[in-house]
Amino acid sequence: MRLRNCNIDTGDDAICLKTTSPEPCRDVSISDCTLQSNCAALKIGTESIGDVSAIRVEHCRILYAGLGGIKLLTVDGAHLSDVVVDGIIMESGRVAVFLRLGARLKTFRSGDAKREPGSLSSVRIANVQANVEGTGVMISGVPGHLVEDVTIENVDLSLPGGGSEADAQVQIPEVETAYPEIRMFGPVLPAYGVWARHVKGLQVRGLKVTLARTDGRPERVVAE
Repeated sequence: MRLRNCNIDTGDDAICLKTTSPEPCRDVSISDCTLQSNCAALKIGTESIGDVSAIRVEHCRILYAGLGGIKLLTVDGAHLSDVVVDGIIMESGRVAVFLRLGARLKTFRSGDAKREPGSLSSVRIANVQANVEGTGVMISGVPGHLVEDVTIENVDLSLPGGGSEADAQVQIPEVETAYPEIRMFGPVLPAYGVWARHVKGLQVRGLKVTLARTDGRPERVVAE
């Protein structure tokens, strides 16, 4: 599938790839689109049974994304891999990047068997400029199932700051079976730039963060 030169303004997700059966979703190219949404601008998931791979997103502008700009989510057993997102300008929204490997394991058709937890791997997100209201990048697997081989490269974040040293000590719930949404971990995270948990092979290069206010939390936290 090729999706190019589209202007999308919507109350729900602007572009959303889903798999509600074991059939895969693959070989999708999205480029030169302008997106505005009260939810996500670009999302893979949440419905995620069939595997998803070979996804390319390039040169898109996000005017507003109330619940996140780039969201890659697999919670129903899908293997999500080989995703490249490159050249994104996000003017306003809640979170720039949210990656979640979970274990909701929901089915959507009568007679379908639940899958085991899937995987989220081989993702590159590069050359992103984002003005966001919360933490810039959120990545989380679940115990025993790690998000693997993710590269965050040349990302320029403008963030509100204002977090406290107490916020840096907050304990984040696992919520393994919950619907995947940025609000699932609570109102504040222990880092303002990049917060990651249950990950392996995460590379962050060329990250630039500009804060409107000082912040008592660290820029990056990578937790077990």
